[in-house]
Amino acid sequence: MRYIIITVLLVIVFQARSQDTIVLLSGDMVPVKSYTINEKVNLIEFVNKRGKDKYIELDYVFCIKKANGDEDLIYSDSVFEDDSITVPEMRDYVDGAITAHKSYHAPLATISGFVVGAGSVYLFPQIGWPVFWSPVIPGAYTAVVGATEPSRSKMLLKHPEAENRPYFQLGYLEMAKEKRINNSVKGSLAGIAAMIITAIIVSN
Repeated sequence: MRYIIITVLLVIVFQARSQDTIVLLSGDMVPVKSYTINEKVNLIEFVNKRGKDKYIELDYVFCIKKANGDEDLIYSDSVFEDDSITVPEMRDYVDGAITAHKSYHAPLATISGFVVGAGSVYLFPQIGWPVFWSPVIPGAYTAVVGATEPSRSKMLLKHPEAENRPYFQLGYLEMAKEKRINNSVKGSLAGIAAMIITAIIVSN
């Protein structure tokens, strides 16, 4: 009986790992149980890992990586546009974005966002402003974070193989910026929530 249970668990794990994956131009990857390409409405319709029906416009999809290692390429460069990115260039861009998604963590953005969020909740009552205005400062801080570029030199130090791959660099840096913004927002919200909870506990 024990061996039957182990076999069933191994089958479940293998099936979970052998799902197809939709790779977006942004570098995000969406595991799917099944999918259908509907070119008439320019959509890829799929069932996600939770069993829910979803869809994505084909314009946002680079490829589908099959569980068996094959690939269905969706992206194609337009011969009618002078600034069109070729398939190899876009592949490099997506590779850079995927690499940043896996290896770029931006903990400083999370920590500083927390400090700014918590500090704004403390500051506004001190200057006589309603506390519900406190998200204004974290919002401005996030805008500043979004306006600054991640370090290209640090990226190349970590990934020297990208030295002569401009589209890889572009994809990496854009994903890195997105992660910094997201971490800043998450940190700010956590800081605001922590200060509000602390204030409630202290007042009681």
